[in-house]
Amino acid sequence: MSYVFNRACYDHDVCYGSQLGRSHCDYEFWKDTAYECWRRWPLYYPWNAPALGTCLGAANTAFATVRAAGGSHYKPRKTSFEP
Repeated sequence: MSYVFNRACYDHDVCYGSQLGRSHCDYEFWKDTAYECWRRWPLYYPWNAPALGTCLGAANTAFATVRAAGGSHYKPRKTSFEP
């Protein structure tokens, strides 16, 4: 399932590096992962429901992991002069 979230993970890393705020970046990550699930397995095909549910579960797990363990990877700037 992780291949589905490659772009969301990349964007999340860029967001952290851009200092847009940890909570903002994490919630954008969750929205991006959920969007990828809905995009790949739309419910107008009823047989997609199991895959969509699995994907959304993985998105929620990834989000919970980022919220629980991502704090040490977000380094806020100490001054406005830092890159």
